[in-house]
Amino acid sequence: MSTQPRPRQTTFAGGMIVLGSLFLLVTVWDSMTGLRGIESRDAIEDFLSDPPGNGLGLTVEGTLQILRGVATVTGVCAAVAAVLGVYALRGQRAARVGLTVLAVPIFVTGIVAGGFMSSIVAVAIGLLWLSPSREWFRGEPVPDRTPPADAPNAPKAAVWPPPLPDARAADQPPTPPSAAAPPSPASPASPAEPPVQHGTWPALPPVPAPTRRPEGVLVAFVVTVVSAGLVLLLTAISVAVMAFSPDALMDEVLRQQPELAEQGVTQELLQTTTFVMGGIVIAWAAAAVVLAFLTLARRRAAAQALTVSATFSAILCVVGTFASLVLALPAFASIITVAVLRRPEVRVWLAGDRP
Repeated sequence: MSTQPRPRQTTFAGGMIVLGSLFLLVTVWDSMTGLRGIESRDAIEDFLSDPPGNGLGLTVEGTLQILRGVATVTGVCAAVAAVLGVYALRGQRAARVGLTVLAVPIFVTGIVAGGFMSSIVAVAIGLLWLSPSREWFRGEPVPDRTPPADAPNAPKAAVWPPPLPDARAADQPPTPPSAAAPPSPASPASPAEPPVQHGTWPALPPVPAPTRRPEGVLVAFVVTVVSAGLVLLLTAISVAVMAFSPDALMDEVLRQQPELAEQGVTQELLQTTTFVMGGIVIAWAAAAVVLAFLTLARRRAAAQALTVSATFSAILCVVGTFASLVLALPAFASIITVAVLRRPEVRVWLAGDRP
């Protein structure tokens, strides 16, 4: 167990592990409850009756058993990860090793049972092996990211209030320049000193930007690439299904929301809406991935654009949670991205010159 102060990155990663595992556990429980309903059975029957499901050689009961098994594995791993996350926050190295072992099954099975949150937990586990968490678990001193006080470009400490002028000197009348005593020829001339203006805040030299990339930049990069990549993949699949099997998708939409037929929603309208909205989402997600790579390359404009994109994404997803709780996952990822990009050390690093 480490005796050093816990870094903020470790606290952030451990909190994501615990909260994400609990949320994943609730999601798995909800999915297992839904597998017992008639709608899930009908959806599996429709999947197995059309390609590529009809070529898998599975039955409805067999598919339900597989889904229950995957959900059970995900739930057990999520429960254990939540407990180990608490011990990891206490500096237990064995807990970090256990979480690393669970990262693979949580990520693989969570894609089927838990969705996006399993990726967040896996990324948070990976952060425990990066600096300064790596040194903290070893019991080593956490590397100091601030410049040393005796560095050439280090800022000097300002003193406030500034020193007041001598009261005795203030009582004496000012000496005219012509009456000033000439320098003594025996003593060497002293160098001219700049005049001191009392009562003003002294100018400080600019704080040098750290040359080492903050961990918050890596967190924003990983979260953005994982979340935007999943959104890009799922949206592309939906657009492809609509393009090649519009009848099957229309039947599935009407089965889940039969009131759409009464509202006059036709297959052509649904197809056009899917293509337009899908194209916008795909372009947005692809742009977010590109901005994440440019932010990792220390492009300040890209980081600002990524912050704006994540802010709008968070607002839209939070509003959309009233219609679908699934949108809470990308909203959570967007909030994380904005939070880490607004950290002081990240902004100072992005404002500096590129190495």
